[in-house]
Amino acid sequence: MKKLISTCLFLTLSSITLAQSAENLFQQAVQMQQKGDTANAMKLFENNCDQGHMKSCHNVGVLYGKNTAKAQAFYEKACNGNIGESCYTLAYIHFREAIGETLFGVNEDEDIDEKELEKRKKASEKAAEEHSKKMEEYIIKSCHLGYQPACDMIDKK
Repeated sequence: MKKLISTCLFLTLSSITLAQSAENLFQQAVQMQQKGDTANAMKLFENNCDQGHMKSCHNVGVLYGKNTAKAQAFYEKACNGNIGESCYTLAYIHFREAIGETLFGVNEDEDIDEKELEKRKKASEKAAEEHSKKMEEYIIKSCHLGYQPACDMIDKK
Protein backbone atom coordinates (compact mmCIF):
# COMPACT_ATOMS: atom_id res chain seq x y z
CA MET A 1 0.00 0.00 0.00
CA LYS A 2 2.86 2.37 0.87
CA LYS A 3 4.47 1.61 -2.47
CA LEU A 4 1.24 2.43 -4.31
CA ILE A 5 0.90 5.74 -2.46
CA SER A 6 4.56 6.56 -3.16
CA THR A 7 4.11 5.76 -6.84
CA CYS A 8 0.98 7.94 -7.07
CA LEU A 9 2.75 10.81 -5.30
CA PHE A 10 5.75 10.49 -7.61
CA LEU A 11 3.54 10.52 -10.72
CA THR A 12 1.61 13.54 -9.47
CA LEU A 13 4.77 15.49 -8.73
CA SER A 14 6.25 14.47 -12.08
CA SER A 15 3.21 15.73 -13.98
CA ILE A 16 3.31 19.03 -12.06
CA THR A 17 6.99 19.41 -12.92
CA LEU A 18 6.31 18.62 -16.59
CA ALA A 19 3.49 21.18 -16.69
CA GLN A 20 5.76 23.83 -15.16
CA SER A 21 8.52 22.87 -17.58
CA ALA A 22 6.13 23.17 -20.56
CA GLU A 23 5.00 26.59 -19.37
CA ASN A 24 8.64 27.68 -18.95
CA LEU A 25 9.43 26.51 -22.49
CA PHE A 26 6.38 28.39 -23.74
CA GLN A 27 7.59 31.59 -22.09
CA GLN A 28 11.06 31.10 -23.58
CA ALA A 29 9.53 30.70 -27.03
CA VAL A 30 7.44 33.86 -26.54
CA GLN A 31 10.59 35.78 -25.61
CA MET A 32 12.40 34.43 -28.67
CA GLN A 33 9.49 35.49 -30.86
CA GLN A 34 9.46 38.97 -29.34
CA LYS A 35 13.19 39.31 -30.07
CA GLY A 36 12.59 38.35 -33.70
CA ASP A 37 13.97 34.81 -33.47
CA THR A 38 10.88 33.36 -35.12
CA ALA A 39 12.53 30.21 -36.47
CA ASN A 40 13.73 29.02 -33.06
CA ALA A 41 10.50 30.14 -31.40
CA MET A 42 8.59 28.06 -33.93
CA LYS A 43 10.69 24.97 -33.16
CA LEU A 44 10.19 25.40 -29.43
CA PHE A 45 6.44 25.99 -29.80
CA GLU A 46 6.11 22.93 -32.05
CA ASN A 47 8.06 20.68 -29.69
CA ASN A 48 6.03 21.95 -26.77
CA CYS A 49 2.82 21.40 -28.74
CA ASP A 50 3.89 17.83 -29.47
CA GLN A 51 4.19 17.36 -25.70
CA GLY A 52 0.58 18.52 -25.22
CA HIS A 53 1.00 22.22 -24.37
CA MET A 54 -2.04 23.68 -26.12
CA LYS A 55 -1.08 27.37 -25.91
CA SER A 56 2.05 26.41 -27.85
CA CYS A 57 -0.13 24.76 -30.51
CA HIS A 58 -2.08 28.00 -30.84
CA ASN A 59 1.12 30.00 -31.25
CA VAL A 60 2.36 27.66 -33.97
CA GLY A 61 -0.88 28.39 -35.79
CA VAL A 62 -0.30 32.12 -35.36
CA LEU A 63 3.21 31.84 -36.77
CA TYR A 64 2.00 29.85 -39.79
CA GLY A 65 -0.72 32.39 -40.46
CA LYS A 66 -4.48 32.14 -40.86
CA ASN A 67 -4.44 31.16 -44.51
CA THR A 68 -2.60 27.86 -44.44
CA ALA A 69 -3.83 24.33 -43.91
CA LYS A 70 -0.89 23.78 -41.58
CA ALA A 71 -1.95 26.68 -39.35
CA GLN A 72 -5.50 25.38 -39.32
CA ALA A 73 -4.33 21.95 -38.12
CA PHE A 74 -2.56 23.55 -35.14
CA TYR A 75 -5.57 25.76 -34.37
CA GLU A 76 -7.78 22.66 -34.42
CA LYS A 77 -5.47 20.84 -32.04
CA ALA A 78 -5.44 23.83 -29.68
CA CYS A 79 -9.21 24.28 -29.94
CA ASN A 80 -9.68 20.60 -29.13
CA GLY A 81 -7.38 21.27 -26.17
CA ASN A 82 -9.78 24.01 -25.00
CA ILE A 83 -7.97 27.13 -26.15
CA GLY A 84 -10.84 29.52 -26.87
CA GLU A 85 -8.83 31.88 -29.02
CA SER A 86 -7.97 29.02 -31.37
CA CYS A 87 -11.65 28.13 -31.73
CA TYR A 88 -12.37 31.78 -32.50
CA THR A 89 -9.63 31.83 -35.14
CA LEU A 90 -11.11 28.70 -36.72
CA ALA A 91 -14.48 30.47 -36.83
CA TYR A 92 -12.80 33.33 -38.68
CA ILE A 93 -11.18 30.90 -41.13
CA HIS A 94 -14.57 29.29 -41.85
CA PHE A 95 -16.15 32.74 -42.21
CA ARG A 96 -13.59 33.61 -44.88
CA GLU A 97 -14.19 30.28 -46.61
CA ALA A 98 -17.96 30.83 -46.54
CA ILE A 99 -17.52 34.27 -48.11
CA GLY A 100 -15.17 32.81 -50.70
CA GLU A 101 -17.68 30.13 -51.58
CA THR A 102 -20.44 32.66 -52.15
CA LEU A 103 -18.16 34.40 -54.65
CA PHE A 104 -17.97 31.33 -56.86
CA GLY A 105 -16.70 33.52 -59.68
CA VAL A 106 -16.46 32.54 -63.24
CA ASN A 107 -13.76 34.09 -65.38
CA GLU A 108 -15.26 36.46 -67.90
CA ASP A 109 -13.48 34.73 -70.74
CA GLU A 110 -14.56 31.29 -69.53
CA ASP A 111 -17.19 29.81 -71.81
CA ILE A 112 -19.69 27.83 -69.73
CA ASP A 113 -23.37 27.13 -70.22
CA GLU A 114 -26.24 27.91 -67.86
CA LYS A 115 -26.38 24.31 -66.60
CA GLU A 116 -22.71 24.37 -65.54
CA LEU A 117 -23.15 27.81 -63.97
CA GLU A 118 -26.12 26.58 -61.94
CA LYS A 119 -24.19 23.47 -60.88
CA ARG A 120 -21.28 25.61 -59.64
CA LYS A 121 -23.64 27.96 -57.86
CA LYS A 122 -25.35 25.12 -55.97
CA ALA A 123 -22.02 23.55 -55.00
CA SER A 124 -20.78 26.91 -53.75
CA GLU A 125 -23.94 27.53 -51.76
CA LYS A 126 -23.67 24.11 -50.13
CA ALA A 127 -20.02 24.66 -49.23
CA ALA A 128 -20.79 28.14 -47.89
CA GLU A 129 -23.57 26.69 -45.73
CA GLU A 130 -21.19 24.05 -44.33
CA HIS A 131 -18.55 26.69 -43.53
CA SER A 132 -21.18 28.89 -41.88
CA LYS A 133 -22.30 25.99 -39.70
CA LYS A 134 -18.70 25.23 -38.65
CA MET A 135 -18.13 28.93 -37.97
CA GLU A 136 -21.11 29.03 -35.63
CA GLU A 137 -19.96 25.87 -33.81
CA TYR A 138 -16.51 27.34 -33.24
CA ILE A 139 -17.90 30.68 -32.03
CA ILE A 140 -20.12 28.92 -29.50
CA LYS A 141 -17.30 26.69 -28.29
CA SER A 142 -14.96 29.66 -28.02
CA CYS A 143 -17.48 31.53 -25.90
CA HIS A 144 -18.07 28.49 -23.70
CA LEU A 145 -14.31 28.40 -23.14
CA GLY A 146 -14.48 31.98 -21.92
CA TYR A 147 -13.08 33.84 -24.91
CA GLN A 148 -14.94 37.15 -24.61
CA PRO A 149 -14.81 38.34 -28.26
CA ALA A 150 -16.74 35.20 -29.23
CA CYS A 151 -19.33 35.86 -26.52
CA ASP A 152 -19.63 39.44 -27.75
CA MET A 153 -20.40 38.14 -31.25
CA ILE A 154 -23.12 35.88 -29.88
CA ASP A 155 -24.60 38.74 -27.87
CA LYS A 156 -24.82 40.87 -31.03
CA LYS A 157 -26.99 38.29 -32.80
